[in-house]
Amino acid sequence: MSDNAIITALEGDSRKKKFFSVVNSAYKVGVAPNVDLSTFAATNGFICIQNGQSRGTNQNQNVLVVPDYVKFTCVSAPGVGDGCHVVWTQDSVTRYASGGSSLTTLASNTFVDTYSSFDRVTASAKIWAGALTLATAVSQSVLSDCMLRATLHAVEGLVGDEFTFNFDGGRSTPIDGAITISAVQMQKSVEPVYLGPGTSLIGHLVIDGCTAAVSEYKVEVGWQELHHDFNA
Repeated sequence: MSDNAIITALEGDSRKKKFFSVVNSAYKVGVAPNVDLSTFAATNGFICIQNGQSRGTNQNQNVLVVPDYVKFTCVSAPGVGDGCHVVWTQDSVTRYASGGSSLTTLASNTFVDTYSSFDRVTASAKIWAGALTLATAVSQSVLSDCMLRATLHAVEGLVGDEFTFNFDGGRSTPIDGAITISAVQMQKSVEPVYLGPGTSLIGHLVIDGCTAAVSEYKVEVGWQELHHDFNA
């Protein structure tokens, strides 16, 4: 888990800080992206994380969704293309429109207890992955363009590639450019993201020259949810 909790709950509110995780499948079943991945398109995405709450003024109503990490594991490599990168964008509105698979129901609060009345906390985050169609951007900003496999002397992807994006603003893990014929484990750092009610974080998968994608990736996400009032 990346240490990106710049905004933290204090004193009595500390109990309101929750940790969640979600994995689309534990049995090597991936989700497929859009067919044409050759260029970046604002309305095409591979993963969309939204804060499903509505902005309000009631006490304890507002929640910040704070991504810790997102991990893609390749289970079916692209058949064509010259490189692979993920463009991360953020918007001030909800952007998911259709397509892909909902991972929301798989969300697991990482706190468990044997207390007789214990029940898992329902996540405020809404997550979809796959061939996503997104609504038109309203106030989109680009956070990072993470190169995973460079075009020069590299393949577009191999089964077993594991790409982890840490939203910690830290240092990325370099990969030797000569390692091109075997699966790689790579970590990329992105600036911390704080999703207020009704906002979105989107990962756009781009594989240069790929117009007939056959790739599939397992998806794993870890995040925090901080309850804070925005009444000031």
